[in-house]
Amino acid sequence: MKRINIDTGKEYLRGDKPTKEDLPKKKGKIFYIYRPHNKILSNGYFGEEWVTEKKLKLIKEKHKERTKRKGIKEKNPKTGKIWERGQICKSRGYFWEYQRQVRNDGTFQTTFYKTFKKYHEHRIKTIFMKRRIYARENKLPFNISAKYLIEIFPKDFKCPVLGIEMKWTQLRNGQNNPSLDRKKPEKGYVKGNAVWISYRANQIKNDSTIEELEKILNYSKKI
Repeated sequence: MKRINIDTGKEYLRGDKPTKEDLPKKKGKIFYIYRPHNKILSNGYFGEEWVTEKKLKLIKEKHKERTKRKGIKEKNPKTGKIWERGQICKSRGYFWEYQRQVRNDGTFQTTFYKTFKKYHEHRIKTIFMKRRIYARENKLPFNISAKYLIEIFPKDFKCPVLGIEMKWTQLRNGQNNPSLDRKKPEKGYVKGNAVWISYRANQIKNDSTIEELEKILNYSKKI
């Protein structure tokens, strides 16, 4: 998890100055970025990068220069088309996204995850962040973490409702995509109420009342 800035009570933001907790080790430096993918410290916190103001200025200038350049999207050699999320490169792993920065060869930089485990966990973390925002905007209870969602994900990837295999696809509303459901919607995203089911199951559940589902079940039994 991210270490909290004791002066603000919130996560560190780029440009934050060191607190008394950070001194004297980080004297003369300012906060740059958390490094969750590269390093987790023995105390459980994400690694951090602190830089001098001069270095931060240089980083910003280089970033600005790279993003100004016009680039092209590297293509998947197997398909001859641009990479789609989840497609596999033998040397780099699972494709995630194109970045804004342009390489010296004129192509946009890319993000790949070396293993399916890392790719899978990042998909879950992305959903976690979206659901957290949704809960905040709709004033819903929320006490889960990304780690919790990873832990409760079905190990066999089977939808607990329909029994079908769940899989991450490029489709926004893929029927077999994992979907984060609330057993009782009004309880929000809290432990014991949040559960992974397939998008198809969630769609059926959200579009129907229990009475309607019972009627469909009774009708199907008569056929």
